[in-house]
Amino acid sequence: MSSSQPASKPRNVTFHAFDIITLGETNHDQSASDIWAVLTNPAMYDSNGICNLTTTHSSSGFQVEIRDFKVDADLAMGCVARCREDSPPIRKQDRSEVLRPLQNGDTLLEKNYFLYSKTDRVLIWQFNLSGNGYTTFANLLNTADSNLKCNTRGFNE
Repeated sequence: MSSSQPASKPRNVTFHAFDIITLGETNHDQSASDIWAVLTNPAMYDSNGICNLTTTHSSSGFQVEIRDFKVDADLAMGCVARCREDSPPIRKQDRSEVLRPLQNGDTLLEKNYFLYSKTDRVLIWQFNLSGNGYTTFANLLNTADSNLKCNTRGFNE
């Protein structure tokens, strides 16, 4: 039996790898354990892996948080979610538009997934056009610990 629906197309998603460099007060590299300690601090997350800490996205002004956080050996994984307060309209099959109203206090989540290797000091970042950049991730880490200075220029492809 054939479907009348067209096959779904791949999303516009790419993955990038970065070496994370953090700078201390004297501009010497801090150890990868500094990033790991901040990122995996259990006090930062609730039982669902949602970070208790938020920061503001630099260009949109929306709140940003880490969600779906898990640790497996020396890999930390999760997503950085931008909490959009506006809801884009839905394009119906007949080409009409329908608004999707949000309840007071609700937001839409635009997610970018990441893997961070403590051993290799490598961040694998899933990039999509409507989500967050890796600088948002660095800003979250800097907000979590004011002693940690993730240098966003230190993220090298």
